[in-house]
Amino acid sequence: MSNNLFTTSEPSSTPIVISPNSPIVGWGIVLIAFGIALGSQALRKDRSQPELDPYQPLPFTQPLQWLGYGKQLENAKNLEGAIAVYEQGLKQHPNDFRLWHERGLALAKHQRFEAALESYDRAYELRPDCRDLAHERGDALLQLRRYEEAITSLEFYLRYVRESAHISSDIGMAQYRLGRYEDALRSLNAAINSAQRDPYSLTQARYYQIESLRQLGRLDEAIQAAVLGMKESADPYFKAQYEALQSQMGIH
Repeated sequence: MSNNLFTTSEPSSTPIVISPNSPIVGWGIVLIAFGIALGSQALRKDRSQPELDPYQPLPFTQPLQWLGYGKQLENAKNLEGAIAVYEQGLKQHPNDFRLWHERGLALAKHQRFEAALESYDRAYELRPDCRDLAHERGDALLQLRRYEEAITSLEFYLRYVRESAHISSDIGMAQYRLGRYEDALRSLNAAINSAQRDPYSLTQARYYQIESLRQLGRLDEAIQAAVLGMKESADPYFKAQYEALQSQMGIH
Protein backbone atom coordinates (compact mmCIF):
# COMPACT_ATOMS: atom_id res chain seq x y z
CA MET A 1 0.00 0.00 0.00
CA SER A 2 1.30 3.45 -0.86
CA ASN A 3 2.59 5.61 1.96
CA ASN A 4 1.18 8.76 0.32
CA LEU A 5 -2.31 8.37 1.72
CA PHE A 6 -2.33 11.02 4.44
CA THR A 7 -4.42 14.13 4.10
CA THR A 8 -5.01 17.30 6.04
CA SER A 9 -8.76 17.14 5.47
CA GLU A 10 -11.35 16.58 8.13
CA PRO A 11 -11.59 13.21 9.93
CA SER A 12 -14.48 12.02 7.74
CA SER A 13 -12.20 11.97 4.72
CA THR A 14 -8.91 10.98 6.34
CA PRO A 15 -7.90 7.65 4.79
CA ILE A 16 -6.88 4.56 6.69
CA VAL A 17 -3.16 3.94 6.58
CA ILE A 18 -1.89 0.57 7.69
CA SER A 19 1.68 -0.66 7.65
CA PRO A 20 2.37 -3.19 4.90
CA ASN A 21 4.45 -5.26 7.32
CA SER A 22 2.41 -8.16 8.66
CA PRO A 23 3.72 -10.38 11.47
CA ILE A 24 5.42 -13.57 10.33
CA VAL A 25 4.64 -16.75 12.22
CA GLY A 26 7.84 -18.70 12.82
CA TRP A 27 6.24 -22.10 12.82
CA GLY A 28 4.36 -21.18 9.68
CA ILE A 29 7.55 -20.70 7.69
CA VAL A 30 8.87 -24.14 8.60
CA LEU A 31 5.57 -25.95 8.10
CA ILE A 32 4.73 -24.26 4.83
CA ALA A 33 8.22 -24.96 3.48
CA PHE A 34 7.65 -28.59 4.36
CA GLY A 35 4.25 -28.41 2.66
CA ILE A 36 5.83 -27.03 -0.51
CA ALA A 37 8.19 -30.00 -0.49
CA LEU A 38 5.28 -32.41 -0.03
CA GLY A 39 3.32 -30.77 -2.82
CA SER A 40 6.29 -30.93 -5.15
CA GLN A 41 6.77 -34.60 -4.28
CA ALA A 42 3.14 -35.33 -5.15
CA LEU A 43 3.58 -33.48 -8.40
CA ARG A 44 6.68 -35.48 -9.32
CA LYS A 45 4.87 -38.74 -8.68
CA ASP A 46 2.14 -37.84 -11.17
CA ARG A 47 4.15 -37.47 -14.39
CA SER A 48 0.95 -37.49 -16.46
CA GLN A 49 -0.07 -34.14 -14.92
CA PRO A 50 3.02 -31.90 -14.87
CA GLU A 51 1.02 -28.86 -13.87
CA LEU A 52 -1.73 -29.04 -11.29
CA ASP A 53 -4.93 -27.09 -11.86
CA PRO A 54 -5.98 -25.38 -8.60
CA TYR A 55 -9.60 -25.40 -9.77
CA GLN A 56 -9.71 -29.17 -10.28
CA PRO A 57 -9.55 -31.93 -7.64
CA LEU A 58 -5.99 -32.15 -6.38
CA PRO A 59 -4.14 -35.35 -5.35
CA PHE A 60 -3.36 -34.16 -1.81
CA THR A 61 -4.29 -35.77 1.48
CA GLN A 62 -2.32 -33.80 4.09
CA PRO A 63 -3.04 -30.18 5.12
CA LEU A 64 0.59 -29.21 4.58
CA GLN A 65 0.35 -30.23 0.94
CA TRP A 66 -2.56 -27.86 0.38
CA LEU A 67 -0.70 -25.14 2.26
CA GLY A 68 2.50 -25.68 0.31
CA TYR A 69 0.83 -25.61 -3.09
CA GLY A 70 -1.24 -22.59 -2.10
CA LYS A 71 1.91 -20.68 -1.13
CA GLN A 72 3.53 -21.67 -4.42
CA LEU A 73 0.61 -20.07 -6.24
CA GLU A 74 0.76 -16.97 -4.04
CA ASN A 75 4.46 -16.61 -4.82
CA ALA A 76 3.54 -16.83 -8.51
CA LYS A 77 1.02 -13.97 -7.97
CA ASN A 78 -1.95 -16.30 -8.49
CA LEU A 79 -4.04 -15.34 -5.48
CA GLU A 80 -7.31 -16.66 -6.88
CA GLY A 81 -5.71 -20.04 -7.49
CA ALA A 82 -4.22 -20.08 -3.99
CA ILE A 83 -7.61 -19.31 -2.43
CA ALA A 84 -9.17 -22.11 -4.47
CA VAL A 85 -6.50 -24.51 -3.20
CA TYR A 86 -7.05 -23.54 0.44
CA GLU A 87 -10.78 -23.97 -0.01
CA GLN A 88 -10.27 -27.42 -1.51
CA GLY A 89 -8.09 -28.33 1.45
CA LEU A 90 -10.70 -27.09 3.91
CA LYS A 91 -13.27 -29.45 2.41
CA GLN A 92 -11.07 -32.32 3.56
CA HIS A 93 -9.73 -30.65 6.72
CA PRO A 94 -12.42 -28.23 7.93
CA ASN A 95 -10.79 -27.80 11.34
CA ASP A 96 -7.27 -26.99 10.21
CA PHE A 97 -6.26 -23.63 11.65
CA ARG A 98 -3.46 -23.06 9.14
CA LEU A 99 -5.69 -23.47 6.11
CA TRP A 100 -8.24 -20.99 7.48
CA HIS A 101 -5.43 -18.61 8.41
CA GLU A 102 -3.70 -18.73 5.01
CA ARG A 103 -7.02 -18.41 3.21
CA GLY A 104 -7.68 -15.26 5.24
CA LEU A 105 -4.27 -13.82 4.41
CA ALA A 106 -4.71 -14.52 0.70
CA LEU A 107 -8.17 -12.93 0.69
CA ALA A 108 -6.80 -9.86 2.47
CA LYS A 109 -4.03 -9.55 -0.13
CA HIS A 110 -6.80 -9.69 -2.72
CA GLN A 111 -8.58 -6.80 -0.93
CA ARG A 112 -11.54 -9.04 -0.06
CA PHE A 113 -11.65 -8.00 3.56
CA GLU A 114 -15.13 -9.23 4.50
CA ALA A 115 -14.28 -12.74 3.30
CA ALA A 116 -10.85 -12.50 4.91
CA LEU A 117 -12.45 -11.62 8.24
CA GLU A 118 -14.79 -14.60 8.01
CA SER A 119 -11.78 -16.83 7.50
CA TYR A 120 -9.88 -15.20 10.36
CA ASP A 121 -12.89 -15.63 12.62
CA ARG A 122 -13.03 -19.33 11.83
CA ALA A 123 -9.30 -19.60 12.57
CA TYR A 124 -9.87 -17.67 15.80
CA GLU A 125 -12.42 -20.24 16.93
CA LEU A 126 -9.70 -22.88 16.56
CA ARG A 127 -6.83 -20.84 18.03
CA PRO A 128 -8.12 -17.97 20.17
CA ASP A 129 -4.64 -17.45 21.65
CA CYS A 130 -2.83 -16.67 18.37
CA ARG A 131 -1.38 -13.18 18.67
CA ASP A 132 -0.53 -12.76 14.99
CA LEU A 133 -4.07 -13.68 14.01
CA ALA A 134 -5.29 -10.91 16.32
CA HIS A 135 -3.07 -8.46 14.43
CA GLU A 136 -4.28 -9.62 11.02
CA ARG A 137 -7.94 -9.53 12.12
CA GLY A 138 -7.34 -6.02 13.41
CA ASP A 139 -5.93 -4.92 10.07
CA ALA A 140 -8.94 -6.33 8.21
CA LEU A 141 -11.33 -4.63 10.64
CA LEU A 142 -9.54 -1.32 10.11
CA GLN A 143 -9.99 -1.67 6.37
CA LEU A 144 -13.70 -2.30 6.98
CA ARG A 145 -13.84 0.78 9.27
CA ARG A 146 -15.01 -1.35 12.18
CA TYR A 147 -12.82 0.61 14.53
CA GLU A 148 -14.02 -0.55 17.95
CA GLU A 149 -13.59 -4.20 16.99
CA ALA A 150 -10.22 -3.42 15.45
CA ILE A 151 -9.00 -1.80 18.67
CA THR A 152 -10.10 -4.82 20.71
CA SER A 153 -8.28 -7.21 18.38
CA LEU A 154 -5.11 -5.12 18.25
CA GLU A 155 -5.06 -4.65 22.02
CA PHE A 156 -5.20 -8.43 22.36
CA TYR A 157 -1.96 -8.57 20.35
CA LEU A 158 -0.34 -6.17 22.82
CA ARG A 159 -0.97 -8.64 25.63
CA TYR A 160 1.73 -10.79 24.08
CA VAL A 161 4.03 -8.08 22.71
CA ARG A 162 4.85 -5.45 25.29
CA GLU A 163 5.84 -2.77 22.80
CA SER A 164 4.89 -2.39 19.15
CA ALA A 165 5.02 0.96 17.39
CA HIS A 166 3.05 -0.42 14.47
CA ILE A 167 0.19 -1.74 16.63
CA SER A 168 0.09 1.35 18.87
CA SER A 169 0.00 3.56 15.78
CA ASP A 170 -2.89 1.59 14.28
CA ILE A 171 -4.81 1.70 17.57
CA GLY A 172 -4.24 5.45 17.80
CA MET A 173 -5.44 5.95 14.25
CA ALA A 174 -8.63 3.97 15.02
CA GLN A 175 -9.23 5.96 18.22
CA TYR A 176 -8.77 9.18 16.25
CA ARG A 177 -11.33 8.03 13.70
CA LEU A 178 -13.76 7.42 16.57
CA GLY A 179 -13.20 10.95 17.88
CA ARG A 180 -11.44 9.71 21.01
CA TYR A 181 -8.59 12.17 20.70
CA GLU A 182 -7.13 11.90 24.20
CA ASP A 183 -7.00 8.11 23.92
CA ALA A 184 -5.54 8.46 20.44
CA LEU A 185 -2.75 10.71 21.73
CA ARG A 186 -1.75 8.18 24.38
CA SER A 187 -1.48 5.43 21.79
CA LEU A 188 0.23 7.60 19.20
CA ASN A 189 2.75 8.97 21.70
CA ALA A 190 3.55 5.39 22.71
CA ALA A 191 4.24 4.59 19.06
CA ILE A 192 6.40 7.68 18.58
CA ASN A 193 8.39 7.01 21.75
CA SER A 194 8.81 3.31 21.08
CA ALA A 195 12.37 2.01 20.78
CA GLN A 196 11.04 -0.48 18.22
CA ARG A 197 9.50 2.10 15.90
CA ASP A 198 9.96 1.92 12.15
CA PRO A 199 9.79 4.83 9.68
CA TYR A 200 6.33 3.92 8.43
CA SER A 201 4.78 3.64 11.90
CA LEU A 202 6.49 6.85 13.02
CA THR A 203 5.13 8.73 10.01
CA GLN A 204 1.59 7.47 10.53
CA ALA A 205 1.69 8.12 14.28
CA ARG A 206 3.09 11.63 13.83
CA TYR A 207 0.39 12.53 11.32
CA TYR A 208 -2.47 11.45 13.59
CA GLN A 209 -0.76 12.97 16.63
CA ILE A 210 -0.82 16.35 14.88
CA GLU A 211 -4.45 15.91 13.86
CA SER A 212 -5.49 14.83 17.37
CA LEU A 213 -3.78 17.85 18.92
CA ARG A 214 -5.52 20.09 16.40
CA GLN A 215 -8.91 18.57 17.23
CA LEU A 216 -8.24 19.19 20.93
CA GLY A 217 -7.35 22.82 20.26
CA ARG A 218 -3.75 22.34 21.36
CA LEU A 219 -2.43 24.22 18.37
CA ASP A 220 0.97 25.20 19.75
CA GLU A 221 1.76 21.54 20.45
CA ALA A 222 0.36 20.56 17.06
CA ILE A 223 2.60 22.98 15.19
CA GLN A 224 5.63 21.80 17.18
CA ALA A 225 4.77 18.21 16.22
CA ALA A 226 4.41 19.28 12.58
CA VAL A 227 7.91 20.77 12.69
CA LEU A 228 9.21 17.46 14.01
CA GLY A 229 7.30 15.67 11.27
CA MET A 230 9.00 17.77 8.59
CA LYS A 231 12.39 16.94 10.11
CA GLU A 232 11.61 13.23 10.28
CA SER A 233 10.12 12.83 6.82
CA ALA A 234 10.26 14.50 3.43
CA ASP A 235 6.65 13.57 2.71
CA PRO A 236 4.61 16.66 1.78
CA TYR A 237 1.67 16.20 4.13
CA PHE A 238 3.63 17.39 7.16
CA LYS A 239 4.35 20.68 5.41
CA ALA A 240 0.66 20.88 4.48
CA GLN A 241 -0.32 20.31 8.12
CA TYR A 242 2.19 22.95 9.25
CA GLU A 243 0.86 25.54 6.81
CA ALA A 244 -2.76 24.76 7.71
CA LEU A 245 -1.96 25.22 11.38
CA GLN A 246 -0.19 28.52 10.71
CA SER A 247 -3.25 29.73 8.83
CA GLN A 248 -5.55 28.57 11.62
CA MET A 249 -3.42 30.41 14.19
CA GLY A 250 -3.25 33.54 12.07
CA ILE A 251 0.50 33.26 11.55
CA HIS A 252 1.79 34.72 8.28
